[in-house]
Amino acid sequence: MSKSLLETLPTEVFCMVAEHLSTRYLKNLSLANSAFRIAIVPCLFEVLQVNCPLREDHIAGTVLRKYGACVVELRLNVTFFPNQLEDKSLGRLPKDYLEYIQRYWSDPPASVWARRAVDIPVLHDLIQFKGLPHCKSLTLYTEGDNDFEQSGHMDWDDNGIGTASIYTFYEHEGWEEVDRKEQKYSWRASLRDMYRDVAALSPAKELKVSSFLPRKVSFWQKDEWAGFLGRLRKLTLHPYGGDAGAVWDVNKMPGFNAFFGELSSLMFTHAKELEYLEIVGHKSGFLGSDSLVLEPDTMPALRGLHLENMAVTSILPNFLQGIHKNLSKIHIVKCVALTASSTGEDQPSWASLWMWIREAVPEPKEITCVLPEAPLTWEEAEYAYDDVYVPPQWEPMKVQKLRARLAKERDFYVWPYAQVGKYGGVSGDEVINLEMLEFEEDNYQYRLMVEAVESVGGRCKVVLS
Repeated sequence: MSKSLLETLPTEVFCMVAEHLSTRYLKNLSLANSAFRIAIVPCLFEVLQVNCPLREDHIAGTVLRKYGACVVELRLNVTFFPNQLEDKSLGRLPKDYLEYIQRYWSDPPASVWARRAVDIPVLHDLIQFKGLPHCKSLTLYTEGDNDFEQSGHMDWDDNGIGTASIYTFYEHEGWEEVDRKEQKYSWRASLRDMYRDVAALSPAKELKVSSFLPRKVSFWQKDEWAGFLGRLRKLTLHPYGGDAGAVWDVNKMPGFNAFFGELSSLMFTHAKELEYLEIVGHKSGFLGSDSLVLEPDTMPALRGLHLENMAVTSILPNFLQGIHKNLSKIHIVKCVALTASSTGEDQPSWASLWMWIREAVPEPKEITCVLPEAPLTWEEAEYAYDDVYVPPQWEPMKVQKLRARLAKERDFYVWPYAQVGKYGGVSGDEVINLEMLEFEEDNYQYRLMVEAVESVGGRCKVVLS
C-alpha cells in the first residue's frame, strides 16, 4: 500500500487494522508511518488505565500531556492489601506473592491512590478529569477477583469462618461492624477512602464498578454519597464473584446476599437522575431470589435497564410495581427463572414477567432477551462437551415434535428454568423446561407482550446464545 493511500484511510479503518496486528507489528508500523501513528492514537487512548496505588516511577504527567485529549474513559485499577500474618503462616503463600505482599507490609502506600504522599494529588486531579477534557466516564476496578484468592491464607476478615477468599463476605454487617472493621483492616479503610474521594471529586455522569465488592463503607451514610449518586446518568455494576477453589460460590455467603438485598437503600434510592442501569452477575456469584432487590420506588428517571446472569423473574417484577414512565428499554441477558427460592417457595414464571412488562412499561422501545442454553432432557442437561449437543434419534416423540417447532416457529422459545445447587452453582431444570414448553403459557404471554410493544412502534428481539 502506498504512503499516500495509507494516509487517506479513515481513522476507523486504522483501528480495524490495529486489531489484527501484534504489538510488535503495530509498533513498527507506527514508527514507520507518522500518518498511521497520528490516526491510531485516539483509538488506542480512548481508555486510560491507571494502576493504584500509583508507583513511584509513574509517567502519568507525560501520558496526560501527550494523550489526555484522546481519553473518554478513566479506569482506575485499585488493589487492596490484607493485614499482616504471623510468620508461621507465610510459608504457605506463593513466593512471588509473598515478596509482593511483604513489601507492602514493610512499606505501606501513603493512600489507596499512591505509594507516595506527593503523588496523591496526581490521582485526585485525574478523578476530577483534569487534563482529560473529553472524559465522561469513570471505571473503578477493585481487583477483587485476584486480591481475595491468594492461597486462602490471608487476613482479610475476622468472621470466624474463614479469613480470605469468598469467606471475606460471610457475615452480614451492620454499621457498627463496618466502623470496627474499617479501624482494624487497612483494605476496608482504603475501600471507604476510594468511594469518599470519588464522590467528593469526580464530575463523572457515568460510573462503572467492576468486581464490585459486597461490602458497605461508613461513608455511604454521608450526604455527599447521596449527592454523588444523584448526579449520575449511567451506572454499571459488575459484582465480585469467586468460588473458593471450585467448591462454594460466593452467593452462598450470607453477607453477599444481604449486601445486595440492601442495595436499593444504599444506592438506588439516591439515583434520582439515573437513566441507565446495568447489573451483570458473576458466573460464580449468581444473583438469586434471596439477594438482589430492586425497590419499586427508586430510579424514577430510568430509561434503560440491563440485567444479566440472575434470577430475573424473581427480581424484576418487584421493581416494575413502581411508576417508571420513562422506562423503554429492557435487556435480559443469560438470565433464568428459578423453580424455587432457597427456602423452597415457588418463584414467578417467565409468563408472569411478560405480563408485568406489558402492564408496567407504557411505551416500550426495545425488549431484548439473550437466552442461555436450556436443556429439555436429562441427557442434554448432562452434556459437558464444547461442541453443539445433537439430540439422539431415540428421544421421546413429544420432545422431537417440540424441537421441530422450536426450529420453525416464530416467537416460540425454551424460556430457561433453573435451580441453585448446594454450593451455589446454577443448573438448568430440564423437567420444568419441558413442562413449561408443553404448557405454552410462557410463549403465549411473550407473544402478547410482543404485540403490545410493536403496537407502539417498539421491537422485541430474542438471541440464542
